[in-house]
Amino acid sequence: MAMTATDGHVLDLRARPDVDADELEDVRRHLVDFLGEWLVASAVLDDQVLRLHVATASRITALAAIRAGVGALGCEDLFLVEAHGLHASRSRL
Repeated sequence: MAMTATDGHVLDLRARPDVDADELEDVRRHLVDFLGEWLVASAVLDDQVLRLHVATASRITALAAIRAGVGALGCEDLFLVEAHGLHASRSRL
């Protein structure tokens, strides 16, 4: 079964309070380059959240892809690691 652009998972990465929107935008651009076509959409939201729509059938695969991308960029310290720092939901746009 092929995935469509409306399938996948939306993940919100909550930044630490001292991280500004420009830093999040830099991370977003690098993740677009790193993940390529797997990253369907992305945006920096006003409340220090980086929202990523990942084209994967599995929530776990989406989380792993984003964690791998953030780790490869060396910017794990920009985001909160508490339970609410990374939230994933099924996308049905």
